[in-house]
Amino acid sequence: NYAYVGSIDIWRTTNGGTSFQNITNGYSGGSVHVDQHNMVFHPIDPDIVYALNDGGINFSSNRGTTWTNLNEGLTLTQFYRIASNPSNPDHIFGGTQDNGTQRTFGTIDWIAAFGGDGGEVVYHDVNNQYMLGETQNNGVRRSSNSGQSWVTATSGLSGSGSWVAPLISHPDSAGIFYTARQQVFKSTNWGQNWFAISAGTSGTIREMAISKSDPSVIFATSGSSIFRSTNGGYSFLNLTGSYPSRTITTVRVHPDSSNVAVITLSGFNSDKVYKTTNGGHNWFSIFGNLMDSPVNDIVIYYPGYATSTYIIGNDVGVYISDDWGISWRELASGLPNTVCMSLNYHETSGKLRIGTHGRGVWETTIVTTISNVSNEIVERFELLQNYPNPFNPSTVISFRIPSQQNVKLSVYNSLGKQVAVLVNSKLSQGKYDVNYDMSGYASGLYFYKLETENFVDTKKMLYVK
Repeated sequence: NYAYVGSIDIWRTTNGGTSFQNITNGYSGGSVHVDQHNMVFHPIDPDIVYALNDGGINFSSNRGTTWTNLNEGLTLTQFYRIASNPSNPDHIFGGTQDNGTQRTFGTIDWIAAFGGDGGEVVYHDVNNQYMLGETQNNGVRRSSNSGQSWVTATSGLSGSGSWVAPLISHPDSAGIFYTARQQVFKSTNWGQNWFAISAGTSGTIREMAISKSDPSVIFATSGSSIFRSTNGGYSFLNLTGSYPSRTITTVRVHPDSSNVAVITLSGFNSDKVYKTTNGGHNWFSIFGNLMDSPVNDIVIYYPGYATSTYIIGNDVGVYISDDWGISWRELASGLPNTVCMSLNYHETSGKLRIGTHGRGVWETTIVTTISNVSNEIVERFELLQNYPNPFNPSTVISFRIPSQQNVKLSVYNSLGKQVAVLVNSKLSQGKYDVNYDMSGYASGLYFYKLETENFVDTKKMLYVK
């Protein structure tokens, strides 16, 4: 006579389905998280029940009358977006499924900023005290004290937005934020009030990006359509074209050029990373050897200077390309097999944060980058002397390869012990610069060794603190 139905809550019948009773009441003070996924029953003891939901795992020893939370020590939060404070790399906010907008100060312990379903979070680039965040049903909150307190910020907004709507900061003008519904909205007073500005778009706008080098250039997307404005968002031109008809999940503009942008796509059976070098009039694939999996976010790696490095998060993990998307490799080990929804790179600390949909937030530090600085014809292998030398704490190691090769660049201490592998992948022909930060190592003499299929060479470098 006992049966259970999981929806938002768990409903139970004790009379063979004649009537059902809500036994969890997640939105009314119950101890079981909402949005049920599965239930598991003990094969011998009918009193023992496990419930799996958006909040993790709950246990009952009395057929669901009372429940115990089993989530201590588990990292299960579903993040939609994450953002770190440009002036404090340890201060991170994230919008989550069902668990509101959360924040941490660099530890695994997160505390609630405000409730509901979270979404986008953004710091203002000019004054990091000002922030915007989202709640479900197109709610917007604002903070003027770096997230310590929040107030509603929807005055002037109209229309229905995406589940996670865009929130972006103007890169160099105080007070200016943008968001979107069916139109682009602008605020000039830190989000206190909004007004519609755009013409030329269609559908509900899902993603936006603004050029740092020329803030009059703004991209906006709706489904598989992409639009570009050259007058600060007041009018847009439809530039949908030479890429598959898939939902655009991210758009990013290169920090050095408003004509260079990249987009990522959802779906299967097509390439899912595209780039333009002429302001969106033409797009070409930089999907390379990536697997056929939806791509959810992309970072144009820019540690204060231009590189040939891109980083993407997809439904499987995080991958990096050092040659403008020709070839990709897994960024780092240790990440669980989970959906990577949001990437956040903090320039001054070199930390890359990954917001996952179900396994919390992870981070790695990027201390070494490789850039293909020239695709001009290279006639011979060459390993160049690092510069500066001596150095503290960073140096650049350059090499040239005349053809596509498996390349390994390693660093050894004075005792001959390998201390780092800077490059270990297949690279196309060209000249490469590797930026290497030796912070954390002892001063002294080191050796760097280049190995390819047809060439080996070693040189000395001196690290002096």
